[in-house]
Amino acid sequence: MVVISFSSTFQNQSRAIQNSINALADLPVNGCVTLGPAMQDQQFTTPPNVKLLHAVKHSLLFPHADLVITHGGHGTIIRALSNGVPILCLPMGRDQNDNGAKVELKGCGLKLSPKASPGKIRTATQQILNDPRYANNAGKMQQLILSKAETVDAIQEIEKLVSRSPARVSA
Repeated sequence: MVVISFSSTFQNQSRAIQNSINALADLPVNGCVTLGPAMQDQQFTTPPNVKLLHAVKHSLLFPHADLVITHGGHGTIIRALSNGVPILCLPMGRDQNDNGAKVELKGCGLKLSPKASPGKIRTATQQILNDPRYANNAGKMQQLILSKAETVDAIQEIEKLVSRSPARVSA
């Protein structure tokens, strides 16, 4: 499954979403497009293998995904990588260009222009899906993210215990 998920806020992303949908049309994949509040009233043309979904949590989709096509926002990237899913970034602005560059640098996916044609998106999608290095690198990043999350959880639990303990004052 390929998930197409651009920002929930307006970033003039309609064209990038439609081009991503069109890129999947002839591929042997199932596509899911999550539309946030900014895009729910937009009309998109979808082939039979792509479904539009409104208000679906990434936590329900990403564990089943083989690729996420996204604008490259921090939240979407972290959610994808914490599930070991490689990413195709089409940055729209803000920190997204840097995020996409980091995804490429770590070998967890590729970055294209948000104006990329369906053909370029299709080629990048096939490259990521057909080269196991992207999924392997995303899996390594998943382990790193999860190990850091466990450390943070442990620190928070220790801090809670310490804050509950009566203060000891020595004379």
